[in-house]
Amino acid sequence: MSTTLTRAAGDVNSPLVEEKSSVSRVKKSFGVYTFRVEGYSGLSTRVGDSTESPEFELCGHTWQLRIFPGGSLDAHRTHLSYYLASKSTRSARASYKLAVCSQVLGGVDEVFASSGVRVFEAKGVQIDGWGRDKFMPAAMLLEPDFGFVVDDVAVFKVEITVFGDLESASYPPVNVVATNQALPTLARCLQVHVPLPSPPMDPH
Repeated sequence: MSTTLTRAAGDVNSPLVEEKSSVSRVKKSFGVYTFRVEGYSGLSTRVGDSTESPEFELCGHTWQLRIFPGGSLDAHRTHLSYYLASKSTRSARASYKLAVCSQVLGGVDEVFASSGVRVFEAKGVQIDGWGRDKFMPAAMLLEPDFGFVVDDVAVFKVEITVFGDLESASYPPVNVVATNQALPTLARCLQVHVPLPSPPMDPH
């Protein structure tokens, strides 16, 4: 906390005014994980069948990517479903960005980012975590011009920002701005800077 003591300008008799301020910031950490799938054409495209990445540690939590090449439910058929799941024993507040990476020069990644901070429950509470049911059409993923699957390899990536508790910032010592010295008056300034007229000369 920072403290400043001040007086009203030009008034040495006014009481000191104590002003205080403080700043806290939300602690956050950021990380990126990439999951490379070789032999992508060999994955099951049946609705509800998933492929999971190995569990990985990032930003102090354990995570896993879950990919459904044929959609996670009948309503998502013909689309790739793609999720980030928590595998930690404690919940996390996080934002994320999921991507299927284009592997050709000038290609554009297919991306979905959370619209804000999400609560990821502890492992087993919320199975599928957060993501997108219809991330992209399965046919688009396999289209050679987009470069999402090259030499039967697909690359999935996630960026995660985890938000923690508030932490206080440090401050320099107290700054005291006060004075007991009397301020010069206008009359005194005139005495110093304006010479007084000389007395008249005696003609005799």
